[in-house]
Parts: sequence; C-alpha cells; structure tokens
Amino acid sequence: ERNIVYDTFQGTNHSAYLSDQDAIVFLNNNLYYNSNGAELLFGRQQISFTEWQKTGQDNGSIIANPLFVGDVNQCDFFTIQSNSPVAKLGFTNLTKLSKWTPGCDMNDKIENNNQFYYW
Repeated sequence: ERNIVYDTFQGTNHSAYLSDQDAIVFLNNNLYYNSNGAELLFGRQQISFTEWQKTGQDNGSIIANPLFVGDVNQCDFFTIQSNSPVAKLGFTNLTKLSKWTPGCDMNDKIENNNQFYYW
C-alpha cells in the first residue's frame, strides 16, 4: 500500500504483474504513472487499469502524475509537492531510491514502509 510506481518506459506491452501466481497479495492505495504517456497494463493478461481494479486489486489506487518537487536526476526527486495526488493516499516523502543515482546515497532509511519504484 501507498507505493508510487513511476515508469519511464517508452515502448508498448509494458505491464506490472506478480511473478508467482499462487502468491496472495493485495494491492491498494497506490499511484501509477508513466512519464511518457504510455498506457500501463496490469496482470499476466496485460489488462487495463480499470479491468485490473475489477479483479479486486488496487482499490483506492490511481494513475496520475505524482508531482515530484525535483527533476528525475536529482537526489530529492521523490519529494512530493503539497498538492500531489499521492498525499490523499496517505503517502509521505521517502529517504531512499530503489535505483542508484550518481551523487545520491542508496543506504538511507526508508520511513513509513513507503517504497518508490523507479526504472
């Protein structure tokens, strides 16, 4: 819950899904965004977000620009603006990237169990 998935992929057929079909996972109150406007597809069936939500996943989740304060190449990129749509989901700012960025420290602590996935 309360994750930001920020996708920079420019192609097609890009989807988010679980690799273990037997896993019991509930995805809710997340924000998904593709910075290039590409459609995000979900599940092994690569279905639309609306269809994905009909399966019972991602209730309360949205697809929207998270409105970060900085540029994608800055260490504080994951700081959200006060009017960010993720603030309504209960998201708080992070202190760690999941991808190393030159000049940034990957060993900072993640607070409040929030994750920022950037690829």
